Amino acid sequence: MLAVRRPETLVAALPLVVVVVPRVIGHGPCGARPISPALALRALAPSTLLQLGHGDSAGLERLAALCRRLPCYALDLGGDVDGIPAALGEILDSCAGRPAASAGAR
Repeated sequence: MLAVRRPETLVAALPLVVVVVPRVIGHGPCGARPISPALALRALAPSTLLQLGHGDSAGLERLAALCRRLPCYALDLGGDVDGIPAALGEILDSCAGRPAASAGAR
């Protein structure tokens, strides 16, 4: 267990900078593309609210506010799993205002 063997490597909290919605497409390259806050909310709300036990309207409103406040991206997961880190890097570069290094964005 990492918390026991290397507790100094754990971070208690990190700021949220982006909402990423994974989408398994099963073929082709991995890629990232911006999506609307509404699409992100529609994809995330059912599983997120049920898993966290916040299925009430307040939980939905908090998640909706988060999707409106942060940039939202779809992460299309194709057959090339080695492309996932590059696609995530492209999303983070975009959020940091750096030019993307073309990781297969659509």
